[in-house]
Order: sequence, then structure tokens, then C-alpha cells
Amino acid sequence: MKINYENKILFGLDKIHYCKDGVIKPLSGALDIEINLEQQYQYGKRQGFDAIRFNSAITGKGQLTLLGLTLEEEADLLGCEYRDGELYVSDVYSPKPVSLLFARQKVDGSELYTVAYKCIFKNPSNSAHTTQGEMDNSTQVLEFDVLVDLDKRLTYFTLDTKRGNKNKVDSFFKELQIPNKVVK
Repeated sequence: MKINYENKILFGLDKIHYCKDGVIKPLSGALDIEINLEQQYQYGKRQGFDAIRFNSAITGKGQLTLLGLTLEEEADLLGCEYRDGELYVSDVYSPKPVSLLFARQKVDGSELYTVAYKCIFKNPSNSAHTTQGEMDNSTQVLEFDVLVDLDKRLTYFTLDTKRGNKNKVDSFFKELQIPNKVVK
């Protein structure tokens, strides 16, 4: 019996975008994204035995590695204020949720498009440094939480470009897509 694993091989991460206030923008210089989702649960007892499992919402944590942020990206992702070329952090610092979108390539040439709907970035510890005569090529790692988007009742969505709805595939990085939910 020969098993074909080609349809399980993923490589290449690209097309990393973010969506804030319904506007999707490419995140230039993004190198890597990692999202780990989990579901907390507890058991209820019946006649002294664990008998019923109560699940909480699926949430998670993530990391985004990139070459740096423009001032506009820093304001959008980290909750800073940006106006007229000036970036500042005020006493009411409160990062707003954004959606993160990205693509993974498959061996057959198709891709998996993914969106995490409600990501809130943690306050980074920014430090400024300069080196005379040299360019800075260090990377920055930003941590974020992944929460449930209560309006959509969704956390995460992946679309296969080979099998998915052509309109959704073509519009994925233009407007935020949601799955066709199966009604039970």
C-alpha cells in the first residue's frame, strides 16, 4: 500500500497582511508567523465521576517576526497614536484588535489562505539603537493573543485555494472572508 503524503506538505509562508477597521494592508518585511490555539476545559461530575466535559472558547497565542514596522504599522498593530508623521504613546495606551492574514504554499502549487480574526498585540519593549556607518538588519518579534471575534463567533479560518469558492479565493486579501458555516 503506497501512501501519498504530497497533499500534506506545506512550505513557504508569504502574503502576510493585517486588517484593521475593515481595511486590509500588506505587512512588508514580515518573515514568520506562528499561532498556537488551545481550548481550555473542565469536567463536571455525575454520581462522583467525571462525566461531562465543558469546553471554553478556542483562543491562543502567537508571534510575528518581521524586519521592523513603519510608523503607520506600529500605530495600527500596537495601539500607538500616529498623525502627521508623528508617532506617540499616550497615557491611554490600548491596542485595538486586528485580523492577521497569510498564505502557505502546498506542493501541488495551490495555497492555504488563513485568517486569525481577533489578534491583540502585546506592548513591545522597544529600544532605540544606532550604529554609525552600518545598516540595522535585526528582526523584531511581536507577541499577540488570539481571541474569539464575538461578532463573527469565529477565531480562525483556513481556505484551500484549490477547492475553495473562487470568489472567496480571489477576494481573500481584499476583504475579510468568513466561512460558509454548516447549520446543524
